[in-house]
Amino acid sequence: MAAFAALTTLAIAPVRAADFNLSGKFSAPRSPDFLQLYPDLAPFVGGSFDGTYSAEGLPPKYEQVINFSDWQINLRNPAGTVLATSSPTVSRSPGVASGTHSRDPFAIRLLFEFPTERNNLTLDIEFPPDFNGEGIAIDDGIAGRPGLRTREALHGDALPYQDTSSTPVPEPSTFLGAAIASGMVWRMRKRIRR
Repeated sequence: MAAFAALTTLAIAPVRAADFNLSGKFSAPRSPDFLQLYPDLAPFVGGSFDGTYSAEGLPPKYEQVINFSDWQINLRNPAGTVLATSSPTVSRSPGVASGTHSRDPFAIRLLFEFPTERNNLTLDIEFPPDFNGEGIAIDDGIAGRPGLRTREALHGDALPYQDTSSTPVPEPSTFLGAAIASGMVWRMRKRIRR
């Protein structure tokens, strides 16, 4: 019985996954002239982004860059329609995490590139220094102004984000372990009743 209890505990205990969900919303630009300067970003005002990414070795150290092993991030308009996607299957669309000195001592930034017909877009999200794939983003970046930007706006203003978070994706083995443990309980109860 003790061995069974240990198996059940291990099967149900959360396992650290390398896959993470990412989601957030775009808010209004900070500058009234922003959309005149960067009209390619106008469709995303009030829209959102979502998707998954896989990473090992988080958090990156200062000035270290970690390339994601897999990712798919979508940019959506306010109606929820996907307007651009970044993934390994899309050419010229890297996904990385980097340790940067934009804050003291430094912050972690996730960067995704979105090649489009008119202008390449960059989604730049800043997390606190202890970010390990799970957490809430800093929604008011200082240096570099994290957000969604075009190539022209790379070192200038950006469409800011809000309500942005990253959460671990439960591993299938966790669910499988719980199902096996439940089956064992059912079978043992059946034997005891005989």
